[in-house]
Amino acid sequence: TSCHAAATKQLRAQVPQADRVQFLGEQLSQLSTAETAVTGTAQYLNRNTSTWTKVSYTCAYNARSGQASNVMVRETGLVGQDDLAQAAITACQAAVSKEARSRYPNAAAVKFTSTPNRRQASGAETIVSGSAQVQTGNDSRSFGYECTYNSRSSQTSRVTIGSG
Repeated sequence: TSCHAAATKQLRAQVPQADRVQFLGEQLSQLSTAETAVTGTAQYLNRNTSTWTKVSYTCAYNARSGQASNVMVRETGLVGQDDLAQAAITACQAAVSKEARSRYPNAAAVKFTSTPNRRQASGAETIVSGSAQVQTGNDSRSFGYECTYNSRSSQTSRVTIGSG
């Protein structure tokens, strides 16, 4: 969104060593017919220390002009192990969902049916596994999945889905 671009620009102005920025979630509230308030959380990688720092951001988005205004970004602390675990789960579930939808083009939804299991593969890599269901029309099919998440690159790899 244009709020992401504006928040990234604001963050880099405040913290020049901010390298990669990941947006984690946001909430929208309608201010008027044209304007929406966006409140969200993100994290950035400090290129000097290789640590992730959490931030919160707010902005007003005008649908008519496509512009973001009143952008504010505030650091909320270093990213801890729980945050990294959640990032791995979120990224892997998005990758698994994408893989399931490419495998089942008529999929209406992908639903995760178990608490994800995590295991550390290396310093930067976490393997996430679990079970899910793909729903197609009147049918649903269960499958198991596994995915590797790299916290340094914020990338997923080795995404596999199989019959449940």
